[in-house]
Amino acid sequence: MVFGAGDYARVAAVYLDGYSEHHVVGFTVDGAYLRSGALLGKPVIAFEDVVKSHPPDRVKLLVAIGFSGLNERRREVYERC
Repeated sequence: MVFGAGDYARVAAVYLDGYSEHHVVGFTVDGAYLRSGALLGKPVIAFEDVVKSHPPDRVKLLVAIGFSGLNERRREVYERC
């Protein structure tokens, strides 16, 4: 699962799917930022709901968000996970 739906998340998904042992099952964003139900043919799920469909004991999460306030925003997402 990739947290993010922008360019950085798209690039990360392509690399993960094509060049690693990991398989991207979907994307997640905060519900307020949910604009589409799919990205690159995979579901985009509100972060508030992602644990129900993709429990953390079965799915890993990569935080792939943009560069504005990057470390602070990544820390916020990490702490919520």
